[in-house]
Amino acid sequence: MSGLERAARLVGNALLNPADFALGRELLAPARLGLRIETSRFASLADINKQAAAVKAYIKEAIAVEKSGAEVAMRSVAHFDVPEEFLKRLDDDPELAEAFHALTPGRQKGYLLHFAGAKQSATRTARVEKHAPRILKGLGLDD
Repeated sequence: MSGLERAARLVGNALLNPADFALGRELLAPARLGLRIETSRFASLADINKQAAAVKAYIKEAIAVEKSGAEVAMRSVAHFDVPEEFLKRLDDDPELAEAFHALTPGRQKGYLLHFAGAKQSATRTARVEKHAPRILKGLGLDD
């Protein structure tokens, strides 16, 4: 029996697929979105054994939350900052504005986060100019 299989049995093999439970693997939260994901780091099977009770408790809590039907309130596009450089370009190019507003909310958020992520105005402007043709084609940032 491999270490992954023992780890999966430790927390309940019905709950975790051993292939998805890689030792040392981390989940990282994108800080720019203001999300928070708690992580546990395991370097060995001994680390898992030390935290067995906590791991089981987290899994039981996650199951209870899932069964309760609780949902995360997603932020709408209106809650994202629109960089001044992009607003100016939208004002100057009605076709671009129409194409941007026709994109799905997720694609709009992706562009807004990408544009706003630049610290300098010149970089924001360059990003807007680079991606304007993609927006006009109805493509998202990663399409």
